[in-house]
Amino acid sequence: MSFVFGGRPGRQDPELAKAAARRREAFARDIGDEYGRAFAHEPPRQRRRWTSIVGLVLILFAGLGAIPLLRGSGGGLIERQCDHPAIGVSAGVISPGDQAAWQVAGPSGDYVVAVDSDGVAMAGGVLAAKAGRVLAGPFQLADCRSAQTLFDAPADPGTHEIRLYQRSAQTGKYTAVADAGLKVG
Repeated sequence: MSFVFGGRPGRQDPELAKAAARRREAFARDIGDEYGRAFAHEPPRQRRRWTSIVGLVLILFAGLGAIPLLRGSGGGLIERQCDHPAIGVSAGVISPGDQAAWQVAGPSGDYVVAVDSDGVAMAGGVLAAKAGRVLAGPFQLADCRSAQTLFDAPADPGTHEIRLYQRSAQTGKYTAVADAGLKVG
C-alpha cells in the first residue's frame, strides 16, 4: 500500500539518475534556462500522491453538485407549467415602495399582470386597468414561463392582489385567470 499513500522512495539506479540529470542540464542549456541549469543536478520533485485523489474528489463534487441544476427548472418564483395559468409573487412582507417580483407560467396566449385591479381593457389601442395599475402586458410566454420581473410595491400597507389576465381568443377581452397576494407592511 505504500505505492498509494507515499512511503519511502523505491530503489533507483545511480547511472540512470546521472543520465537524467545530464539530460535535464542539456535541455536547460538548449533553451537558455539558467534557473533550470542551476538545479539540473538535483532530482526532480516527487509528485505528491494525494494530488490525483484530491483532483478526483473535486471533479466528483462538481459533477454531483451540478445534478440539481440539470434536473430543476432553474429556480424562480413559480414552476414551469403549460397546462393552466399561474402567477407567483415575492414571499414575505415587503416594505412600502420597495421592489417586489412577479413571475407567470401558463399556456401560450396574451397575458397582462396588474396590481389591485378589477379588470383590464383596451381603450383606443392602450391597455388600461379599471382600478389599480398595470404592471406588464400584453405579453406572451416563451416556453410556458416568463422571467422574474421587478416592480415597485404599492405605498399602502396591507395585502395587495396581483392578478393575471388572459385574453380570450373568441371575445378578445381579458379575464382574470390567476391571482396572488402581496403583503406590504
